[in-house]
Amino acid sequence: MIVLDAVFECAPESREQLVALMIQMAANAQTEKGCVVYRFSEDIARANRFMVLELWETEDDLNAHVSTDAFKAFMGDFSSKATFVGTRGWQGPLAPLGGAQS
Repeated sequence: MIVLDAVFECAPESREQLVALMIQMAANAQTEKGCVVYRFSEDIARANRFMVLELWETEDDLNAHVSTDAFKAFMGDFSSKATFVGTRGWQGPLAPLGGAQS
């Protein structure tokens, strides 16, 4: 499994457009092979700061995702509306917690 966690910020005037982009990207990604979680959320302590959490079954699945036209279009639009604050990633075995539900 691969886990990616990214934090980014946008200017207030870009927020509405960025949210629309995130909604579309999440909808697209969640239909892709190997996507377990693809979730955007907003930082409740900082205005216009967002996070994305991704969980992919394999590195090949993640590589296929970043090669899609949808991801490339998202990043093209994203780069004019937001700035990355930080990213982190982890790779290794991962199993569901007993009894946990999503």
